[in-house]
Amino acid sequence: QSEGQSAAASATILDRSTFQWLEHVNINVPNHEFILPFYFELLGFGLDPRRAQNVALGSKTIWANCGGSQFHLPYGDTPQVIPGKIGL
Repeated sequence: QSEGQSAAASATILDRSTFQWLEHVNINVPNHEFILPFYFELLGFGLDPRRAQNVALGSKTIWANCGGSQFHLPYGDTPQVIPGKIGL
């Protein structure tokens, strides 16, 4: 497959997307300890200062900001099961 064909195929895939803005996502997590390095170090999200005190508490909800999108990461023993795949 030539470079031009590959670009055309990618453009077709992008043209079919109806995704415009993620805004808020809520994901229950059983422990904040393992998510902190993932969201803040690996992905480079910013910790929302309005929930920063909850990092020290190790409970409640942490808000991770990525541009105009915000991930709410509440402490919860039962994580949600989301069918399919989620990509960032």
